[in-house]
Amino acid sequence: MLEDVPTLFIAGAVGGITSQGLAVFFELIKKRIFGRNQDTKEVINDALCKVADICTTSQIVWSSPGGEKPNKAQETVCLIQELSALLDYIWDSHKESKDTLKQCLLDFHHTVTGDDFDSNGREAKPEKMLAIRGRASSVRIALMKLRRKL
Repeated sequence: MLEDVPTLFIAGAVGGITSQGLAVFFELIKKRIFGRNQDTKEVINDALCKVADICTTSQIVWSSPGGEKPNKAQETVCLIQELSALLDYIWDSHKESKDTLKQCLLDFHHTVTGDDFDSNGREAKPEKMLAIRGRASSVRIALMKLRRKL
């Protein structure tokens, strides 16, 4: 009876290691088959949130005279840079989306920060938000089309 203890211990340990190894193996296969684009979908969701944040901060900047909200102007520029970094990540894994997304981003960036965005003494231009929201919609549509393809 005592001589069976080491054998049972070894068999239990090997069985446990084997079952754990198989569980990890099947989890990797499941991620590879079903979740290979999950990280890209999360990045797209983050990019959509950044677009909304840019619209919010740019509305504050454009609805007040130039130079009155320098922190919001800087925050808007930082958000655009963050959006650009997120889109760079997407472009690396989905080359076919690069041209469309890049053009949408450039148009959006120019609309948000163009003209006299951070100039001191600029008059408030709340009507600028129509153009910004239009360009934001084109970025959102391009991102949602890509997410649907994944």
